[in-house]
Amino acid sequence: APRALAIAEELYQRAAKYDPKDPVPRLGLARCLEAAFEFEQAFATYEGLLVDFAHREEVHVALAELEAKLLLHDSAEARLRAALTRNQGAWITRFGLGRFLLGRARASEAREHLKVAWQAAPQVPELADVRAAIRTTLADAQLALGELGEAEATYRSALAGDAKNERARAGLLACETLAGKTP
Repeated sequence: APRALAIAEELYQRAAKYDPKDPVPRLGLARCLEAAFEFEQAFATYEGLLVDFAHREEVHVALAELEAKLLLHDSAEARLRAALTRNQGAWITRFGLGRFLLGRARASEAREHLKVAWQAAPQVPELADVRAAIRTTLADAQLALGELGEAEATYRSALAGDAKNERARAGLLACETLAGKTP
């Protein structure tokens, strides 16, 4: 829809006014601004979130993701590592750092963070897609390291949580092909 981003921005702004103690609407607004290529406004929104919600990992991870998109890799990594020092067991930060490291071709280090993220991920049904994304990213790291058996098992685990996960299906096909199995 031509006005979808504008409508989404307006809805997020309304939601943020309704509950100013919840960072989620403002995070959604910042992501809308990113999608509209309004990066300065997105950065300003994230900076405001950091003032109000410096203790929330998802704010740091979202800003680090934007920094990584804009090739500010050193800043993004520093932000993720600083967020990790606040809470070593936070699955959100571990997942964000694992994705970042995997994207920077540091699969071995990424694998360790993604394993912790998988173990610490909440088990509520609403986050089944997030758990599948964590598993798929972990399997991507295992595949990058040549751990075909582990990657195959992890992709299957991701598919058990989300049978329509296309990345998991593609990864499983790659594992089977590389292992010489008939897909």
